[in-house]
Amino acid sequence: MRFSLLIFCLLWIAACSEDRPNEKQLRNQNIDKLWGETVTPYLQDDLWLEQYTYDAGQILMVPLHLAFKTSDEDKIQEFHDFFSRYSIVMTESVNENRLKQLQFWYLTSQYLTFVSQRDEWQQYHSEISNFISEYLTDLWFYRPIHVFGIHTDGLKERILWKLENKDYFPKYKRATFDEEFFTFVIAADLSTLKMEHSDTHKQTQKDILDLALLVFESEVVYTSDGWLYQPGQWQDYDDYLYAGHDVLTDSMEPKPVEGIALDSSHAHRFSLWFDSLINSSEYNSSRYLYYSDLKKGFIKQFINKIIEPISSEFPGMRMKNYSDGHNGIYRYRFHDGSESAIKLGYEAYNLSGTLFSGFYPLMNDEFVNTQYAAACDLFPLAEEVVLLYMGLGPARASHDLVSMPNFFTNGFAELICLSSIKIKQY
Repeated sequence: MRFSLLIFCLLWIAACSEDRPNEKQLRNQNIDKLWGETVTPYLQDDLWLEQYTYDAGQILMVPLHLAFKTSDEDKIQEFHDFFSRYSIVMTESVNENRLKQLQFWYLTSQYLTFVSQRDEWQQYHSEISNFISEYLTDLWFYRPIHVFGIHTDGLKERILWKLENKDYFPKYKRATFDEEFFTFVIAADLSTLKMEHSDTHKQTQKDILDLALLVFESEVVYTSDGWLYQPGQWQDYDDYLYAGHDVLTDSMEPKPVEGIALDSSHAHRFSLWFDSLINSSEYNSSRYLYYSDLKKGFIKQFINKIIEPISSEFPGMRMKNYSDGHNGIYRYRFHDGSESAIKLGYEAYNLSGTLFSGFYPLMNDEFVNTQYAAACDLFPLAEEVVLLYMGLGPARASHDLVSMPNFFTNGFAELICLSSIKIKQY
């Protein structure tokens, strides 16, 4: 009798356990719920418009990877619908701000690589790809570019000038700009597509990728912690002039830091850029291995110098302001005149919101993933965490769903955090 009762209890417990959702199921349910509240309505708007492109190109990257890497057909279809709508108006929607446009197009080129891998290519994908390719050819070889008083015809000429003038002063005039990096990785993505490219576009892509390799070989500086990109190159630029100050005050004199590294907010893009450069290289070639090593070195630098795990000191994941581990003031009075800016500059750890809005969740590293897993458990975030993550506040026109503090309170940041865990499983 007792034995029969024991068997019954064990079977009952097992049945109850099967009915109870496990942690993975609950996380997936939460992802679907948050997706419907954030990404779905976001993708239904015209995010290619000038005021939205920069944020959309950055914040949608993790959701894009989640949809395709988990083969979630419903989520994938939302991206198909979005880019199908975009293809109809793209020729008349080119942003005059090159950086904003290229950041949006990197999201687009990543989308195209996923579609190509799935062999689901349609006519509108070719139209988008060809349009971007034509733009890159013009930008690379011909378009007049005037930045910091340096005038060139095309990005290629400007990049060559920078490589040939390493001792130019002020130093920031030869720093690699984001638009140059984005040109490298968009060309890398386009070169991998399973479609016929024109000879002109093929030559452009090859030329861009060959020069990109020279740039990295010239500008990367290895350290015991990983590597840094052009340390000191920005130290005499306004954004970096106050890096030597630890406390933000109303009146400060410049205090530059010799050899200061790239800020950690801009550096987040390396997390994914190297994947594009690796995938565009012949497997196991010297270029492939070089970029693979750079990806590993960047993750090492991130772990050793940038990320600050959750601790009793602060109830949130943080990162230092600079990629060499320096944590001084960044962009003092950068937003003077902006009614929405809530402080005069970025204080220590004040760039930490990029851990959720940027590409860091796509590192595909075990240690980094455990940090995101711990961070996900902290939602809804404490008020002091949201305040830190907001940085200077909503300093530019943006969509309500991704403005501050909405992004950290409406489920969008939580979705990206949870997505980082799920993507790592695939």
